[in-house]
Amino acid sequence: MNHFVRIFHHGLACAALGCTLGAGTAGAQALSAPIDETAFAAAHEAYKSTRWAEAYAAFAALADRGDAESARIALQMWWHGQALYGRGFEVTPAQIQHWWMLLNRRAKDECANPFTEDAAG
Repeated sequence: MNHFVRIFHHGLACAALGCTLGAGTAGAQALSAPIDETAFAAAHEAYKSTRWAEAYAAFAALADRGDAESARIALQMWWHGQALYGRGFEVTPAQIQHWWMLLNRRAKDECANPFTEDAAG
């Protein structure tokens, strides 16, 4: 099993269990950032239009800036690249760790407060 797959599987386990990737993972980077709605909409439009490389680059950039939903999409595109999109996508170990940290933080936040405005609507 290669390094990236081990990190991905560890992240899946952590997401399922609600644990973190560890104290040393991208600790200096922001845990969350305000969503850039315009950039997210552009990335989503590229995705809907099957402009995979453009969509991945946009979601990855947003994820790198701290957007958890973009991190989820970028990880999904990277993981399923060849099978779903007919191509692979490049990612660094640091990006994988940071993106998983964002997802884990979001999951913990949602579990800690299940009665958000979205849930009450």
